[in-house]
Amino acid sequence: MENDNVDLIKKLETIGLPLLVLILLILSVIIRILPYLTNNYFFEVGFDTGFYQAFLRRFAESNNWDRIPFFPYVWDYESFYIEPGFFGIFALILKISNYYNLRDFFRFVLPILFGILIPLAVFALTRHVSSNRFVGVLSSSLIALSYVQYNAINESYYRQIVASFILIVAILGFEITLKNNSNRGIIYVSLLGGSLYVFHRPIFALFILSILVYIIINTMRRRTIIVKKSILILISSLILSAIFWFPVYEQQIDLITDVINNSKSDLIAVMSDQVTHGGGAKPLLMRDGHILLTYASFSPVLVAFSLIGMLFVFRHRSPGSFLVCITLVTIVYMMLCLVFSNRYVFNLDIFICCFCGIGVFYLARWLFVIKRNKRIYSIILVAFILALLVIPFFNTAIKYQSNVKPYITKNLEGVYWIEEFIDRNGSVLFAPDYLSADLIQLGYTVAMYDYYLAKKDAPPIFVTEEFIVNAPSNLTYVEEFFKTYPDYRFKEIYVLWGSWELEAPLVYTKKKIPLSDYLESKWFVEEYSGVYEIRSIYKLNITNINW
Repeated sequence: MENDNVDLIKKLETIGLPLLVLILLILSVIIRILPYLTNNYFFEVGFDTGFYQAFLRRFAESNNWDRIPFFPYVWDYESFYIEPGFFGIFALILKISNYYNLRDFFRFVLPILFGILIPLAVFALTRHVSSNRFVGVLSSSLIALSYVQYNAINESYYRQIVASFILIVAILGFEITLKNNSNRGIIYVSLLGGSLYVFHRPIFALFILSILVYIIINTMRRRTIIVKKSILILISSLILSAIFWFPVYEQQIDLITDVINNSKSDLIAVMSDQVTHGGGAKPLLMRDGHILLTYASFSPVLVAFSLIGMLFVFRHRSPGSFLVCITLVTIVYMMLCLVFSNRYVFNLDIFICCFCGIGVFYLARWLFVIKRNKRIYSIILVAFILALLVIPFFNTAIKYQSNVKPYITKNLEGVYWIEEFIDRNGSVLFAPDYLSADLIQLGYTVAMYDYYLAKKDAPPIFVTEEFIVNAPSNLTYVEEFFKTYPDYRFKEIYVLWGSWELEAPLVYTKKKIPLSDYLESKWFVEEYSGVYEIRSIYKLNITNINW
């Protein structure tokens, strides 16, 4: 009879586990494409989606593929600042497949791909750390339902998403390498670690910084073998990353210097109780307060059981010590509100979901051991804990994903007017940030994303907003603008805004659009008057400018 029960359990594991994994992957995919299953939007959702579409298109059309694996010149201004890994790989796929429907690519292909890859990577990592497949299923389920995860898909943070997938696999390889006596894993992990630089520099920095901390901790604990392997991985990853940054080392040094200076300023602000917001946008539902506090208050049960999981891994010295280290490094970095700290919440959420699965499982196992005669109570308690985790996550996912929208949904007539009367090839659109995020999806040159306008210490949005504010009333400013950016002399320039700007200032300059100046301007002519998101479109009449 006992053997029959054992056989039944094995059969359930053989059949049930793959079925559970399949169900959670289907759920993960559906949640990520839900905005387009339940709505027929003209634009794709997300602030960075249009930028990624435009950049991917220009990579695919670039004539400088001979520069691979370095930073290929898509156009000079962006080539030093944007990591080419994601764009290079997927542009090559588009070229080979001759598939250029970027709308469906961002609506369905990419969300489905990473809705599968990230949960599978988390499953593999947590299964190794916990030595239990069902822990992997639980952690992957949390990833599938996590708001932070599908919000990143909505916003098209694909450089970070791809790099995070590589990071999870690298952490898994790191843990396996430390556990085994073979040194072959060092090459594997170093290749993954070095490649992070070409996909996303902040994730590469997190990986390298965590290895440094890990080396220091294990040196203090006199774990010689672990220290030697970690040093080899660190040095090899840095050397391999040089393949990508050395050809443009001057620009990379400038970028690193800016990051260090900004981080020092942020750190001083934190230490003196001044306001600092950290780098990168926060998820919409976590906008108020410090990102760590809002994350913890958004998912308190998740965080609580992740702490239990971390304590278990740390106490039992099981595989996962580097995962604990990189999690703590991420938390400390975010606590200090340094450069990019807000966006690290995506990676922190992955780590927290991993440890939460471990925490719930081992708490349940502990309850079953100490309550052998009252297992029904243990089962009820564990079921209650799982309900506290899964039901709010699932409820938020369905509600949020069913209602998330692009920025332009009401005045599509204005969009059709733009497509009919404004030439894509010979024009530039100056618009507030949220409108620019959608309009660039139409294939227009949008000033906010045109790095031709970038200054050394500021992205192009600052120049964009200054132009919108000053151009209608200050002819001298316009003339100086064209002297500074002579290529714009040969383009038709349009300025547009929506109803929001009637009351609210622009995001970066904190200045309001001078509506009366546009009405009275002698060199701006109103071409379109509408409502909602596209209320006014003005065209610059450059015949009135003395060169």
